[in-house]
Amino acid sequence: MKARVLTLIGVFLYAFFSILYTGERFYLWVMMLIASIFVLALLNIACTLLCMKITQSVSPEELTAGEYGKLVISVKNRGPVPLAHIDLWYDTFDTLFGEGYAGAATAAVDSAAYGYVSGVMPGREGAIQGEIYFPYRGRYEPGIIRASLCDVFGLISFRLPQAFFKNRQHVSVLPRRTATALGGLGENPFTGGVSGGREEEEPYSIAEIREFRPGDPLKHVHWKLTARIGKLQVKEFDGALSPRVAVFLDLAPHGLRGERAAALEDCMCRNTAAVCAVALDAHTPMNLVACSEERVTLSGVSPTELIVFRRLLATLRFRCPFDFCDVIIIVLDLPQDP
Repeated sequence: MKARVLTLIGVFLYAFFSILYTGERFYLWVMMLIASIFVLALLNIACTLLCMKITQSVSPEELTAGEYGKLVISVKNRGPVPLAHIDLWYDTFDTLFGEGYAGAATAAVDSAAYGYVSGVMPGREGAIQGEIYFPYRGRYEPGIIRASLCDVFGLISFRLPQAFFKNRQHVSVLPRRTATALGGLGENPFTGGVSGGREEEEPYSIAEIREFRPGDPLKHVHWKLTARIGKLQVKEFDGALSPRVAVFLDLAPHGLRGERAAALEDCMCRNTAAVCAVALDAHTPMNLVACSEERVTLSGVSPTELIVFRRLLATLRFRCPFDFCDVIIIVLDLPQDP
């Protein structure tokens, strides 16, 4: 009986230690598998950081306010293994013109568009496309606001630094060209005739006013002076008169932010472009004077030059360091009050 008990105890101990040894090997195998997966996740992240190339482009590079631009974000795999999962947030109308906009790096992610690129195979490329509405003129750099990386196993996830998507592309939004009638003078206040609401006048400078002589044309009669004196007085002209137009744009800081600032600046530049269009359509020599960080003067005389004026208006920023009246006095060389 004693021998049987000892035999049973021996068998139990052998079975217990055998199971324990087998379980230990299983535990070690599981731990090595987990460690291998973690190492593979690290290698996947490292290869992605070294071999991926993120590019972003906007087309067209120049458009008119009120149009849509296409933002294309491409992720290319230049390595030998598939890329990790990449989550991307990029600009929309709200992030570009929202009240809290202070630059792409600090824009609200909640208002951004979301997309992802996953498992791009070696030598291939994944892309995300989005449309952005540009209602106001200006110069913008739409693109990626934030990006995060996650390995294929979902173990490691972190945000990518800004250095990976700094290659932003500028897009110029030109002010709309609107047909504007100025001051009730009709379609073109810089030309005579019906469009100006007056009779045509010869473009000459007045040399003197004298009494009427037989043969003088009646259209040269100075009617106001004639009525006051009681005798016909006529205007005598001397030399051709070359009319010129000068437009001054006030770029003083306005204190607004977000979409309100963009709307105000767009309205001012749109009206300025309308005045320039009216003058240039009449082939009237004109100068556009604007003072942002520095004073800029642009001259033109032909309607074909309007595009140059609109491109300048698209890039101006409301940061004039001088008083608007001082700019006018300096440009026109007017005497200043002591």
